[in-house]
Amino acid sequence: MFSLLKRLASAISAPAAGRTSIVADTDNAIKRKTDDGVTATLPAFRGLATPNTPYAFGDLAAYNGVLQEKKNQGQSSAIFDPTQWNSYNQRQTPATLVLLGDSLTALHTFISGGAGTQVNPAVTEPILNARGFFNVANVLLGSPFTLVNYAGVGGENTAQVLARLQTDVIAFNPGYCLVLAGTNDQFTGGLTTAQSQANLTAIWSGLVAAGIKPIACTLSARKTLTTTQQTWYSTMNRWIRATAAASNYLLCDLENSIIDRTNGGVSPAAATVDDVHFSLLGASMVAFDVQRTLAGKLPALALPVSNVDKTCLNTNPLLLGTAGAVSNGATGTWATGYVLSSATLASVVASKVARAGGFEWQQIVVGDNGTVRNIATYATLPVAGLTTGQVLEFIAEFEVDAAVTNWNGIYLEIVAQTAGGSALKTVTTLAYGSSDITVARPLVLPSGIITVPRFVVPDTSTFANVYARLRFECQSATVRIGRFVVRTVA
Repeated sequence: MFSLLKRLASAISAPAAGRTSIVADTDNAIKRKTDDGVTATLPAFRGLATPNTPYAFGDLAAYNGVLQEKKNQGQSSAIFDPTQWNSYNQRQTPATLVLLGDSLTALHTFISGGAGTQVNPAVTEPILNARGFFNVANVLLGSPFTLVNYAGVGGENTAQVLARLQTDVIAFNPGYCLVLAGTNDQFTGGLTTAQSQANLTAIWSGLVAAGIKPIACTLSARKTLTTTQQTWYSTMNRWIRATAAASNYLLCDLENSIIDRTNGGVSPAAATVDDVHFSLLGASMVAFDVQRTLAGKLPALALPVSNVDKTCLNTNPLLLGTAGAVSNGATGTWATGYVLSSATLASVVASKVARAGGFEWQQIVVGDNGTVRNIATYATLPVAGLTTGQVLEFIAEFEVDAAVTNWNGIYLEIVAQTAGGSALKTVTTLAYGSSDITVARPLVLPSGIITVPRFVVPDTSTFANVYARLRFECQSATVRIGRFVVRTVA
C-alpha cells in the first residue's frame, strides 16, 4: 500500500504558494506539507501499516495534494482535505497531553521533599499535586488524557516558553498541549503586548504544524493589579479568547473561574495562596470549568468489565464479594481481597450498593464525630508477580455524595514496601500537604476516575510487595468506590 502511495506521491508537483499538500515521506509516514517545505505527520495515520488500519478495503493515494482512498474498481474518493486540517485533527487526535507554561503549570507536579520541582516522567515518576488544576480536571473527566510531560518552569515569560517548544513538547509527540503562559510577561519579562501575542501565536501555530492540538488558556485573575496591568490583562485575555475561537482551538477560560465580578480581583480570596498560585480551592474551582470545556471531547479511560480481565494484576478489580477485611473500628462488609482501614475512633460503616450493568459500588459512610479522619482501602501485590522495570498504572473510580463535612480531598497512591513495612517508593495523584488545608479546603469532586502516573517497579530484590491504596480525608461523608485496577502500561 505504501509503495503505491510513494509512487503516486512522487508524481505530485511542488505545492503552489499558499496551499497544503499530503505527501508520503521517506519514513513511510503520510504527512501534511506546507508550501515552505515543513512537514508534519498526520496523527490519524501514524502506524497505518498495522493490522488495525481503518482503510482495509482499499489503497491510499496522494493526488493533487489530497489524501484519497483507492477503491478496487479504480474509483477514488477524498478522505482528507488539508484545508480542513483543524476540524479533522480534532476528530482524530490521540489523547496524550503535555502541560506547557510557567509556575502555574510547574505546580502540577512535585517530588516528595521538593515542592514545585519540574519532573520529566520519562526519567522519574511525578507526584501529582492537588493544586494543579488540570490534575483535578482530568479526574473529573474520567482520566481520558495521558500526560506525557509536565513542562512548567516557574518565572518564565512567553519568549522563554516558546524557546522550549521543540524539546519539551514536540519531542514527546503528544496529541494535545495545554498552554498557560503570559502572566510573567507583564510583571518580570518586560515584554510588550504585541510581543506576548506574537510569542503565543508562534507557540500555537508551531503545535498545529507538528500535528498537535493546542488547548489555549486565558491568564488567571490576580488580586493586586495596577490600572496599567489590569488593562494589559484585559487586552491579552480578550485577544486569547478571540484567537482561540477564530482558530478552532479549545479554550480553558481560567480568568473567568475565580475572578471577582466587581473589581476584577480574585474571588474568593482563598482561591490563591499568594495572589497568583492556586490553592486547593482555586485549583478545584478552575478544574470544574475546565471539565465543562472539555467534556465529551474524549471518552473516559477504559476499565475492565469482568473479573477475568487478564490485563489486571490485582484480583477482583470489580470489587465484588464480601470476604474482605475491615479494621480500626470500621464495621460492615468489604470487597473480597481488599482491606478497609480508618483512623482510630472513626465511625465507618461499609456496605455493598448495586449499580447498573451488574457492577457493584463499595460504599463507605463516615459518621460525624467532630474530627477529620483518614479512610483508606488497599490491595497488595506480591513481588513474585512483578519484574524490575515493569511500568504500572493504578486506576480507581469513585463517587462522593454532596453532604460532606470538612472534606480534605481524595487521592490515590501506589507504594513499593520493604519487608519491614517502610515505603521504598511512592507515586501519588492529587497529593497535598497539611499547610495547603490551612489556606482553603478543595471542593468535593462528585465523581471521577483517578489514576496515578507511571510507576516503574524498582529492583525486586529491594522490596517485599507493592500496595495500591485509595484514601480520602473528611469529618463526615458517603463515598462509593467502583472498579480498582492495577495493570501494566502498554
